[in-house]
Amino acid sequence: MKQKIPASAIAGIKNFHVAAAAHAAEMRSWRAHMARVEDDQKNDVPIERRHVAYPRPRAHPLIESVLDENDDLNFEVVDYGPTTAERLAARKAELMSEVSLAESRAIDAVVPPGKRRLFNLRETAIRTADNAKATELFEANSGLLKKITGAVLTTDQIAARVEAERAPEDTTLLKAQDERRERIAAIEMAAAQAHHDIEGLTAETIGSWKLPTF
Repeated sequence: MKQKIPASAIAGIKNFHVAAAAHAAEMRSWRAHMARVEDDQKNDVPIERRHVAYPRPRAHPLIESVLDENDDLNFEVVDYGPTTAERLAARKAELMSEVSLAESRAIDAVVPPGKRRLFNLRETAIRTADNAKATELFEANSGLLKKITGAVLTTDQIAARVEAERAPEDTTLLKAQDERRERIAAIEMAAAQAHHDIEGLTAETIGSWKLPTF
């Protein structure tokens, strides 16, 4: 019956199979030589013609253990580690984590975490003021005299007035916020696509997958 050797046990032994085969050959050669040494002694062969004994070859204990009584290899390597499916699932999880980390870094590059709160608070304040101004213009625009004289402002005209009367730095911030959101949305879409693609990878294709550039 073949001896079962865990794959993890031989992981640190370079070229285990080759080393084991070489040791088996050395052992067979040594035993044959020692048999001749014994024969020479039994047959009273002159000392100068006798075969000279030499120490038994040694190897890693695990290599020595896989030889049977005839110095033949008698083992098989078995893998008690995770199954292929388990390794695939674990690798997918690693790749998805890499994507999420890259996504987070890309978003931080668009707007650093320390600046987000102030940007958002300022945007909220600006838009609140814009809404109040638009309401004021709409109410002033809805009077009977305005309708009679035909001087009623359209919705687009009211919006234009609000933007024209807004502080330039506030308009700049709103535009920057919109641009940042567009860039972040693109990053999130790329990350979502990457997660989707990773889920569809197989044991044969997962090794060739590359992290996208955000």
